[in-house]
Amino acid sequence: MKANVKIAGILFLVLLSLVVVYIAINTEDRQSFRVESIEISGGKYIANTDYASFAKLADKNDFKFLTLGIIKDRIESHPYVEKADVKFDGLTKVEVVIKERNFDALLMDSDKQLLVTDKMQLIPYMPNTINLDLHVISNAGKDAKFINFSDQKNNYNLKTAFKIMGAFKFIDEDLYSGLSQIDMRDGKDILVYFSSMQFPIIFGRGNEITKAVYFDNIWKLMKGKELNGMLDYVDLRFEKHVFLGVTDSNSGNEEKHI
Repeated sequence: MKANVKIAGILFLVLLSLVVVYIAINTEDRQSFRVESIEISGGKYIANTDYASFAKLADKNDFKFLTLGIIKDRIESHPYVEKADVKFDGLTKVEVVIKERNFDALLMDSDKQLLVTDKMQLIPYMPNTINLDLHVISNAGKDAKFINFSDQKNNYNLKTAFKIMGAFKFIDEDLYSGLSQIDMRDGKDILVYFSSMQFPIIFGRGNEITKAVYFDNIWKLMKGKELNGMLDYVDLRFEKHVFLGVTDSNSGNEEKHI
């Protein structure tokens, strides 16, 4: 019994010593950690000053309450930030380097806009967003539940849109860069739009990669030629056949229904 009491007393003293050392170290760190400026870099989709405002790091009067952990947590709470590297320069300045998420598309839902990451995660579109030049995905499903920060890897419409984007990225970088919108039409035939063309590409459903290859070959033949300005649409829905819809001004009996 006495041995147990003695062991318990020794353990208590060891634990108490560790607590005292921890408090002493943290007190010393806090005394030497004096922040007079915070430098934020790495912002592309949001200005660095807006990141500072969001994280409440713009008022120097609040700096005395900050630690590196608090600064990191506040910056990383912004939806666009994947991670933030925070370090103290040893004097009075804290340097924050932001790594933003990689956005591949802008999803136009019925009542909101959502950004889609390269990992197919949905991120809310934030005010003061800049330099946003993304492919638009629209009408991806009336009944789909597009919830902030949700994983959409199992969403068929979004997977199909990403397959089309990926195909053009692999086949032709120029076409990929000019890809402006993929209209999923709530399950009906998919329409694809390019910024350099005044007509839609009717993709239909299925064999998206093959159809992208077909269109790339056709576009290389049409590019810069008069026929390009005469088209109403290009229809890729029929296997091994491509139909060109010609405008009414050039043909009096072309159907325009798609």
